[in-house]
Amino acid sequence: FFIPKIVSYANVEKEWIEDLKKVSKTDFPQAQLLKVNERGIIEDFRLKAVERLCGHAQYETMKNTLITAEKYSQYQREFGENYNKPSCAPEPKLCDGSCNWGKKKAIERIV
Repeated sequence: FFIPKIVSYANVEKEWIEDLKKVSKTDFPQAQLLKVNERGIIEDFRLKAVERLCGHAQYETMKNTLITAEKYSQYQREFGENYNKPSCAPEPKLCDGSCNWGKKKAIERIV
């Protein structure tokens, strides 16, 4: 199960897991993580990452995208190609909504 940081900060992980186990007996629980594979070229991933790293994106999506971006970055360092981790809001701004957290805090948020 996925345990959001806000649940950990509130020290209610045990209750969170118990509730999810009860729900999972009769329904597909909301906090179950699914494995997703990224496909395509790095340029396309960068474009997708712009939206996925935005503060408006679902938290789990943002965290998984950040992990994938870090893996791409590590691969590029090992094999010598120039690659920079995408940021939340590149210039020009592509997002229509207001930015609740800003570039840095969107990635560091707990919810």
